[in-house]
Amino acid sequence: MIEARKLNLHDRVRGEGAESPRRKDPDQLAKELHTLVEGEGVELDKIGQRWRLRLPNSYAFQPGRSGVRRRIVTLYRRIARRLVDYPNVVVLEGHTDNAFTPTSRYRTAWDLAGARASSVASLFQREGFPQDQISLRSYGDTRPEVPNDTVMSRARNRRVDILILAPGEE
Repeated sequence: MIEARKLNLHDRVRGEGAESPRRKDPDQLAKELHTLVEGEGVELDKIGQRWRLRLPNSYAFQPGRSGVRRRIVTLYRRIARRLVDYPNVVVLEGHTDNAFTPTSRYRTAWDLAGARASSVASLFQREGFPQDQISLRSYGDTRPEVPNDTVMSRARNRRVDILILAPGEE
């Protein structure tokens, strides 16, 4: 009985106890996110213990640019505000299409994809999401969601996926 009390107190001190406001059931997170993005064209998939959100990417980024288009900024912000309540690390995965043309600002597709992920990270931070819970990945054009054979397909591949890691995973 004494050991159980010590463990419970230790967990609460570390912010991981059942009474901690930042400790929530991962399935509850999925339900909240589903409700939040319902009707927005967002895909929410469970991959093992992780969750992946794919926003309606056909209009998230203009070709060759890293700034998030206005019409999707609000959706990223709503997601960030909801995720603030969870201790999970979020990985922002930047992607480009295969029609990338080098510029003085973005010499490679990885540079552009990384800049896109960084743009979304900045949005998350402005909404109060902790910087130490954000990780960025850049895949360039190496992981297309669909073949890059049409204008619409290339637009769909210009994206930043949100990967929500399992609790304790980094």
